[in-house]
Amino acid sequence: MTIGVWIRTVTPFVAADLSFETTLVLAVLAGRVAGCTGGALLALPALLHGEWATLPYNLLAGLVAGQLRAFRP
Repeated sequence: MTIGVWIRTVTPFVAADLSFETTLVLAVLAGRVAGCTGGALLALPALLHGEWATLPYNLLAGLVAGQLRAFRP
C-alpha cells in the first residue's frame, strides 16, 4: 500500500491510494495501536511529498476504528 502512495507522489501515473482503507482494516483487526502505527507508516510517503493532512487523518482514523473494535460485543 505504501508503494502505491509513493508511486502516486513521484510519477504522473495515477496509482491507487489505499492508505485510509488499510488503516481502517488494520485498526479493526488488530486494535488502536496497530491502526495508528500502520496509519503513520502509510502516511510517510505522502508526508514527505508535502501532503501534511494525511498523517493526522490516518492517525485519527486508526484511533477511531480501533476504539470501535473495543466497543464491539
